[in-house]
Amino acid sequence: MYRPWKASPIVQVQGTCALVKKTGPDANDEEPEFEVKLAVLRHRIVGSIESDLWPGSYVGHPIAFIQPAGVAVDQWAYGLVTGYTMQSKVAQLHVLHNEGALRIRLISTSTVIAVDRLNYALRTEAFVNSAVLNALELLDKQNQVIVACGKSRSGLPTSVTTTMLSVPYQPDERVPLIRPDSLSIVHVRRQHIVDCELTAPGKSPADVFQAPDTDDETKVDRAAATQADIRSVRLHNRPLRKRARYSEVDSRDLLETDEFDIPVFETRAENNASIFRPSQVERQVREAIAHPDTLGKNDQAVLESAQQARYTKFLATPPVLRGAYDFSFGIRGLSLMHFRRFFEEMEMQKAAGAVNMTNFGRSNALQPATPPANIGEIVEAFNTLLYFAKSFYNATVYDFIRAGADFMEEYASFTRPDSTTCNMLVYWINSKLGKFRREIIASNLSAATRIGQEFSRSDCHLMELYQSQQDRRAAVLPVPVPTRPSIGSRPNHSREQRTVKTSSVPKELLSLLPKQDNKVMCMRYLSKKGCNDPSPGKCFDPNRAHFKPPALPADAKSWIDKNFLGLAPDFKDL
Repeated sequence: MYRPWKASPIVQVQGTCALVKKTGPDANDEEPEFEVKLAVLRHRIVGSIESDLWPGSYVGHPIAFIQPAGVAVDQWAYGLVTGYTMQSKVAQLHVLHNEGALRIRLISTSTVIAVDRLNYALRTEAFVNSAVLNALELLDKQNQVIVACGKSRSGLPTSVTTTMLSVPYQPDERVPLIRPDSLSIVHVRRQHIVDCELTAPGKSPADVFQAPDTDDETKVDRAAATQADIRSVRLHNRPLRKRARYSEVDSRDLLETDEFDIPVFETRAENNASIFRPSQVERQVREAIAHPDTLGKNDQAVLESAQQARYTKFLATPPVLRGAYDFSFGIRGLSLMHFRRFFEEMEMQKAAGAVNMTNFGRSNALQPATPPANIGEIVEAFNTLLYFAKSFYNATVYDFIRAGADFMEEYASFTRPDSTTCNMLVYWINSKLGKFRREIIASNLSAATRIGQEFSRSDCHLMELYQSQQDRRAAVLPVPVPTRPSIGSRPNHSREQRTVKTSSVPKELLSLLPKQDNKVMCMRYLSKKGCNDPSPGKCFDPNRAHFKPPALPADAKSWIDKNFLGLAPDFKDL
């Protein structure tokens, strides 16, 4: 018999025993008194603060609760209360649910509801936002399910599974329950709970804690064991010979006989190796970023549909689509350049011939993307990804990708970097896309949207990459050795040539400045003072050039602020 935890005030003490009476949210004045030994009660005294929400009454019960954090925040979920603790006069329920164990603060009965085992197994209105469905409305939905199931005499009604549930019913999935006698946790199938709650033939509600298939799993079918012994003997007595190709194997070798000696085809495990099976984290990220039209659909079907969709303008190989499924950019291998658009049909067929286009399993590894030759290819790949995201991701992810695409278009209109800088930009973009995914796992999608603000020229990571690139270039440049010309070989300079101004910029800072045609950028040109060479369009130093760089080192900016009154209005964005 199921006996939940109860709060019981002491009515009277008689020697070593005490008369107690059940109390709690569902108790009444006519509750009977019963006798309990004082030795038992001495270690189970609780404070009166627990009489507000009665957290002990939830122990052992299935509950419906509003998820307080994570990807599914503010959505209804189902779990099982295994215990509780009091911290700062607030009860924390210990809950087991699909995502693992967590603790929920019991502040109001509108966020945690004790439910029956039938609705616990069916997960009525799970993953529905609490703003759309409050606690009272959820109770009405659960009551409707109970009434519909009570009218059926042939198990779970079809109307319940097709019209009254927000998530698909999974009868073979195992969920935890707590035994009332020992509070030990058992795992049973959802269908077993439904059968016991509907009192199927041969079952009673008390059988719900005993899984009917536990003993059957330990039994070995005698005919199957005999057939396995036969196959083992045949294998040991097969003569050694040269290994034959698959096409040369006799068809009779591919057949085995069942207990009635009827040939049947053997099931091969490698047939399932080409199926995409996402991990729990990958599915968690996908649920946060997926387009509403793809939610609840088979993962393999989603990728196969996207492979041939009209919005897919890149070479949609299975490894690339696997990466796009959960936004696996950056360290997980997916690159922006995997979304390079193909215009020529022959070029697409040539590239597709090197990759298995039907194997969506992990054995089909992701190949590195081709580096960009110029910045135009980066902009084009970003626009292709943006077009794909409009139908494959939700609006929040689409806006994030659009922020990056808009930045690259603006960036490309001001500069034409070389191939080395383009590779650096792709690395930087992939790191931002990967950071977006990482923030979803660590926090939620709303927090990840802030990463879109980092698509900027002044981004710290981008400046560090530029600085490292300039340092590497400066390290490989040969150091000129000054030579003192002889008196007879000294040229006779004119007065105009002798009055050319020299720079007071330290050599360490000069090595960090961007270059154009082997000429160092003129910092005066970017400043409010301006370059005061008398010749228009030329620099006072023939070794300097006037141009706007894609980014400005921090040391150079500080020098301009200190010596040249700061940056000119046209160059404030550097």
